Amino acid sequence: MKRLLLLAALMALALWTAFAAFLVGAVDPGWLPDGLSSLSRPTSLSDFGQAFTALDGLVSSFALLLGLIAVVMQTRQSADSNVIGAFTARLQYLLAEAARLEQQIQALKARSGGFDRCLFDNMVGKKKRLLEEAAQVDETLRGLLQRNT
Repeated sequence: MKRLLLLAALMALALWTAFAAFLVGAVDPGWLPDGLSSLSRPTSLSDFGQAFTALDGLVSSFALLLGLIAVVMQTRQSADSNVIGAFTARLQYLLAEAARLEQQIQALKARSGGFDRCLFDNMVGKKKRLLEEAAQVDETLRGLLQRNT
């Protein structure tokens, strides 16, 4: 998209330069249609400025359009960064919760009097689910980051 915008800006500059060259007489208008090549060229500086009024309006409209496109692109990028931020926060939570569960599991294992096997199995299962979800969130984040680069 950036290359397309740069190309469009260069095309507008080339059009403006070609129009100025045509008005000054530096370019032979033989390749133009007869209706355009038969137009009278400006004879004074004020006529030259008035001849550019229409082209300046066209270029200004084009600049406004490019500005609107830039706003849309920034809005899209802002939305993507918000989604990436939310996924990053979720990933941090999942990994921290898995680490907390791992500490509790190790504390249960170290108990000398034994432990409730059901509680232990639930903790191990929850840790496994958290790590699986963390892996899914990580894959989603990688996809979003690759799409935005």
